[in-house]
Amino acid sequence: FISPSKRERSGYLFILPAILLLATLTFYPVGYGIYLSFTDESAENYGQGEFVGLDNYETLFSDERDYDGDGDPGFWRTFTFTLVWTFGCVAMHMLLGVMFAMLLESGIIGKVAWRTILLIPWAVPGYISVIMWRGMLNRFGWVNGILTSDIDYLGLDNWAKFSVIFVNIWMGFSFMTMTTSGALAGIPKDMYEAANIDGVGRYHRFRHLTLPQLMPALVPLSLLGMIWTFNLFHVIFLMTGGGPDRFYGEPGVTDILVTFVYDVAFIDGEYGLGAAWSVVIFLMLIVFSTAYLVVTKGGEVEG
Repeated sequence: FISPSKRERSGYLFILPAILLLATLTFYPVGYGIYLSFTDESAENYGQGEFVGLDNYETLFSDERDYDGDGDPGFWRTFTFTLVWTFGCVAMHMLLGVMFAMLLESGIIGKVAWRTILLIPWAVPGYISVIMWRGMLNRFGWVNGILTSDIDYLGLDNWAKFSVIFVNIWMGFSFMTMTTSGALAGIPKDMYEAANIDGVGRYHRFRHLTLPQLMPALVPLSLLGMIWTFNLFHVIFLMTGGGPDRFYGEPGVTDILVTFVYDVAFIDGEYGLGAAWSVVIFLMLIVFSTAYLVVTKGGEVEG
C-alpha cells in the first residue's frame, strides 16, 4: 500500500522529464526572446548585445525606420495587409468550406470521388503547392499561357497581393470542408425531417437549424484558422519573398508581420528589434484570441 502523498510524489517524478523537455523547447526560447527584445543584439555585435530597455519597442513605431520617407516606418502598412490577409483568407476558407460540405452532404453522386478531389489541395505538402503556383503565376507560366496574357502576377503590387491570398485560400479551404462535413454529419436527421414537415424553407432551415448546430465547430475552427493564417510564413516567403518593393528596413508590398520579422532579424541582422516584433505579435494574438472567444461565447448554442 502506497500513501496518497507518496503516490503524488511518484507522479511528479514521472512527469518531470516531460516538464523539463517542455521548458527547454518552449519556455526557454520564449523567455530568451523576451529578454533579447530589450537588447541591441545584432549581427554586428552578436553575443555582446547591451540592455537598451524599451528602445526597440519605440523604434517599431518611430520615424527612425522610415527609410523611404513615406511617413510610415513599416508597422502600420504591414499590420494592415496582415489583417486583410488573415480575415480575407479565413472568411473564404469558412465560406467555401461550408458550401462544399453542404454539397457533399446533400447526396451528390460520386461523393467519395468528390471528397478525394477536394482533399488534394490540403493533402499536397504546402511547400510543393506554393512552388507549383509560383511557377504557374510567373510571366511565362500556365496562367498567362491559358489566358493569352502577359501579366506579372508576382511583380505588380495588387496582383501580388491577390495571388498570395488566392493561393492560400486554395490550400486551406479543403481542410475546412472536411471538418465542416463531419460536423454536418453529426446533426440529427430528425431535426431536418421535422423542419420539412413544418414547411420550413432552405434559407430558414440553414439560418435557424444548420448554422447554430455548426457553431460549436466553426468558432474554434475559425479561431485556429486565424492564428494559423496570421503566422503563416511559407506562402508569402516562397512566392514573393515579401515583395515587390522590398528594401532594407522597410516591408515589401506582400509582407505580413511574421515575414517582416524574418527580414528584420535574418536579412537586416537586427536580432533585438526582430525579437521586439515577435513579442508584439505574441501579445496581439493573445488579446485577439481572448476577445474573439468572449464575443462568440466559445461557439455556444443558445437555447
